[in-house]
Amino acid sequence: MVSRTETWHHLSATCTTRLRLLPLLVLVMTFATSPAQNFTIAIEDGTVTITKYTGPGGVVNIPHSINDLPVTRIGDYAFGNCVNLTSVTVGNQVSSFGEAAFSFCTSLTNVIIPGAATSIGGAAFAFCTNLTNLSIPNGVTNIGDFAFENCTSISGVTIPDSVTSIGEDAFANCAALTSVAIGKGVTHIGMFAFASCNRLDTITVSALNPSYRSVDGILFNQSQTTLIRFPAGKSGNYTVP
Repeated sequence: MVSRTETWHHLSATCTTRLRLLPLLVLVMTFATSPAQNFTIAIEDGTVTITKYTGPGGVVNIPHSINDLPVTRIGDYAFGNCVNLTSVTVGNQVSSFGEAAFSFCTSLTNVIIPGAATSIGGAAFAFCTNLTNLSIPNGVTNIGDFAFENCTSISGVTIPDSVTSIGEDAFANCAALTSVAIGKGVTHIGMFAFASCNRLDTITVSALNPSYRSVDGILFNQSQTTLIRFPAGKSGNYTVP
């Protein structure tokens, strides 16, 4: 079985490889820069991907459009390691967040994800250690591996009904996390999705979910034959039924 560390290293290597290939990719696509908005962008099929943020940080508003074209994607590692970034409002046409898009933005406290979003890529917000305000809109279907790993200031997470898959380690090591609510659409929860969340004491699942259920705040499969996650912060003795 592949270890969590190996998986993370593979994901990091994948992002690094893609970053190395990015200049070549941009050369064969329509390319533009927008100095006033501190973004490097790539244009393909009439839509804009933000490939790099070059500004000073602070409060950033990602526009709905650039050059009269819709901004639909935040590229891999586009804001990675922007340690001075504190708040982001994402334009309402963005549907996809790439791998490690905002990883290691350690001063980021608030991000507004638009309703158009459908996918949050692997490690998209990993190690955003001061992120406290997180709202995942109904419309997102996939939360990637490590997506919010080590977001140590998030205290509660609501997974909307639209989400079908929660990746491995998606919320691992979220030290302040106390509660998770899982919607009716989730059919896959990856290994270690809520591992090392030492204050987590309650996981609830929609009664309409066909794959999972919650009993006394503990996560089981629907038939209750497999205990999937006993919250690490739950106190007292427990007898497995």
